[in-house]
Amino acid sequence: MRQKEELRKEKEAERRKAALEKAHARKIAKESMELIEDEQLEMMELAASSKGLSSIIRLDFDTLQNIESFRGSLCVFPPENVKLRKPFAIQPWINSEENVGNLLMFILDLRLLIQGLKAVVVYF
Repeated sequence: MRQKEELRKEKEAERRKAALEKAHARKIAKESMELIEDEQLEMMELAASSKGLSSIIRLDFDTLQNIESFRGSLCVFPPENVKLRKPFAIQPWINSEENVGNLLMFILDLRLLIQGLKAVVVYF
């Protein structure tokens, strides 16, 4: 009787683990449909290469749960030898509320334009 109970508990634990892994696989599949942050993708690639896998698709549940442990292995971006230019020659937000308003309106117009383009792409 005791063995049957232990066997039942083991099977139940295996079912729970399988259900968790299946749910996580669904989550990963859903995320793959969305944009993944570059940093997250790089950590997944590091994890796959450290395990000798050819693709991030083959990563197991435990590795994906501990993906943050690969953050220390990421390269610094941009490299220190790359000189970045400032995006604006002047800082339009410093001395003028009007400039701030114009900048925000430009960003809003840009967002609306992008949304419109997405709608056109979906239509076709």
